[in-house]
Amino acid sequence: MENYWIHKDDCEIVRPDSTYDIRLDGHVVVMNCDGERVFTVPESWTDEQVWECIRIANYAHSQGFESGMRSKAREIRKTLYLDK
Repeated sequence: MENYWIHKDDCEIVRPDSTYDIRLDGHVVVMNCDGERVFTVPESWTDEQVWECIRIANYAHSQGFESGMRSKAREIRKTLYLDK
């Protein structure tokens, strides 16, 4: 089971020359499907770099989620005296 922090299909890369009514101050903004800023990167980043950043963030999120699930399972087994 994969757990994403954010789905690429739900994002849009917004550059300073866009029609969005937001201040970019020379940055690129990644917006989610609700029109909220997810994160901001320097304007010099390419789209490929932004998508790679999202991939890395999703991987880290997934690893943290899985670690938390294993920790919670250990806690439950210990509480139920099922841990050997």
